[in-house]
This record gives sequence, C-alpha cells and structure tokens, in this order.
Amino acid sequence: MEYLVTQRSVEIAIRIALGAQRPEVLRVVLVDGLMPVLFGAAAGLAGAAVAGSLIR
Repeated sequence: MEYLVTQRSVEIAIRIALGAQRPEVLRVVLVDGLMPVLFGAAAGLAGAAVAGSLIR
C-alpha cells in the first residue's frame, strides 16, 4: 500500500488541493490497493480447487 500511495502522491495531492475530503481519498487508495488482493485471492481459490481435484 505504501508503494501505491507513493506512486500516486501527486494525484492525491491534487485531489486534496481541489477539495476532496479525506474519506474520498482514502477510498480511492484502498480500492486501488485491494483490487489486486481480491483478484489474487480469487485466482488462488480457483487454483486450489483445481489442484485439489487433481490430487484426488
């Protein structure tokens, strides 16, 4: 998350300068940070299901 925020610090600063509230900025950062986690978890679960059926 820290890397993501560092990469987008200019965008975050502009959003704040234009009047975005803290919850709005936090939502953008969290959504962008959690999307790869959700996709990875879904892929991992699918892979585990396939591997489990192959092991049987």
